[in-house]
Amino acid sequence: MTSKLQNKSAIITGGAGGLGLGIALAYVREGANVVLAGRNGETLAIAKTKVEEAGGSCAVVAADLSNSAGATDAIAAAEAAFGTPDILVNSAGTFVWKPFLELSAEDWDTTLSSNLSAAFYATQAFARAVSAKEQAGAVINVSSIHGVVGDGGVVPHCASKFGLIGLTEASAEALRGMGIRVNCLSPGAIEPDSATAISESLKGKVTQGELARLAVFLGSEDSGNLTGANLNAFGITRPVIASR
Repeated sequence: MTSKLQNKSAIITGGAGGLGLGIALAYVREGANVVLAGRNGETLAIAKTKVEEAGGSCAVVAADLSNSAGATDAIAAAEAAFGTPDILVNSAGTFVWKPFLELSAEDWDTTLSSNLSAAFYATQAFARAVSAKEQAGAVINVSSIHGVVGDGGVVPHCASKFGLIGLTEASAEALRGMGIRVNCLSPGAIEPDSATAISESLKGKVTQGELARLAVFLGSEDSGNLTGANLNAFGITRPVIASR
């Protein structure tokens, strides 16, 4: 372990697997305590074991973050575990790939709720908790290449991820006076099962490990007063999608 996040605690939504878990593992290596939030208690328990096996302190909270009450409960659970969190990582989300005319109302509502509304409610609850303690804080949203490049096969995803970048920029200004920084990561296609991996060339997909390093940077003092920024990490996906 090193100490870029020593004595800090973080709540990570979508922390039961994928990039969220990769960020959690990177955070505990840097000295942070982590709270993993999600809907599935069983997968959260498995993730908690993995974090603890890596030498970290971890708590979990099963909650539906797509509504204000669930987000408030999740932040309260994080406070009970390790005190008021210093960092919020909004990495939960869903992905629907369908032709535009085949999309259902449920596809639209679920995607917007999971990818955008949940981040808003969690950020709002986090900001209330942090400001009540008069401490600084950092929010890291996980958007996508589809937050800057439209793709007709993933219309709800694009709408939500474009919106998440807008939420990042606007909430950064709204929370600036409270000392809360809000920034965003926008990955391209992510190499699976790559929590500790680094791409061997510029021709590969971005890895969970690379994105986790960026999340450490944005959560630590290394990023100074950076707020309202979106860091694109498209990897090989950029020439594939952006050239259309």
